[in-house]
Amino acid sequence: MPASDTYTVEAGIGTVSGRALYALGEAALRRIDIIAILNKLRVVKGVFPHGDDIAIPNIEAIYDDVLELSRYVCLRVVQCLGTLRRNLNK
Repeated sequence: MPASDTYTVEAGIGTVSGRALYALGEAALRRIDIIAILNKLRVVKGVFPHGDDIAIPNIEAIYDDVLELSRYVCLRVVQCLGTLRRNLNK
């Protein structure tokens, strides 16, 4: 067949069910991410605040989690501000 031919995909049961399964998988992954974040927050909440004289096991990993979570929050704030600016400029 020539390269100039175009093909169209008919929306059938396979297409619709495939999209539904994909959406279900994405929703499941979001839930898993939320559970992981909540577990990290639970650990962090149990450690903070703490004094400098108290030895806490795995404190470096806990601070890494705090930095990772703060980056996520900052990214979401920047995204929301960008959306707000675009909507205000319309």
